[in-house]
Amino acid sequence: MKCFVAGTMILTTTGLVAIENIKAGDKVIATNPETFEVAEKTVLETYVRETTELLHLTIGGEVIKTTFDHPFYVKDVGFVEAKQLHVGDKLLDSKGNVLVVEDKKIKITDKPIKVYNFQVADFHTYHVGNNGVLVHNVKYTYKNGIYNDADYHGKNHTKHLGGSKHKSHRPQDGQFALDNSIEIVEGNTSRRVGIDINGDFVVLDETSPGVYHGHVRTWSQVDPNFQPLTEPMKKSLEKAGYVRRIGSKKAKLTDMVLDIIRKVSESK
Repeated sequence: MKCFVAGTMILTTTGLVAIENIKAGDKVIATNPETFEVAEKTVLETYVRETTELLHLTIGGEVIKTTFDHPFYVKDVGFVEAKQLHVGDKLLDSKGNVLVVEDKKIKITDKPIKVYNFQVADFHTYHVGNNGVLVHNVKYTYKNGIYNDADYHGKNHTKHLGGSKHKSHRPQDGQFALDNSIEIVEGNTSRRVGIDINGDFVVLDETSPGVYHGHVRTWSQVDPNFQPLTEPMKKSLEKAGYVRRIGSKKAKLTDMVLDIIRKVSESK
């Protein structure tokens, strides 16, 4: 459950609005967590839940009352669940200014209280409180977690400056890849493997509970500087019905996967 209490202010195109008054079709201010572009985005759905467990976070002099697992954006780290925030962590507002976590307290209510959340188009973020703290909307269909880009995985294959190590590039649509990923069938690992919206294979690593970043790999060795998929990763994709092997060095995406890609591409 990822939500805020009634009275939590949300930064919209018309000013600050209490979260319980937000409705589908409203325009809120959202930030792209990859590029930090700020834009008006549409509210798609709203959610109401109940809880007895809250965190009171003092951020930039303001108390934000949230559920334990709502993700906040930490500067140079990415989205972190509220329960994992520490005093001193640096959050961001809608202008990129730093807001520091000054206090963190657990509050248990005698009776369940209503808490609220909503889904935002495209960026899947919004800004809470009078200071406009950047948070994720945590769409409830994100069954596999939240995707965050890692700075060291660029848009293209890159070579580390001053060294010989290389890094594979990041996926085109990391959240799509994570949504359409599967657990690796062999080994004790939280790693997942999935398919990007352009058909690339993506390996996803869990950086904090429920938060992943990813990088692209090829089916077989194409460049000696970059790793291909491992055999367990290939077997996982096969077992899930995502690919069909063609000989020893190639694989073809199945019609099931191509249909998912087509439908999502048409909806964008």
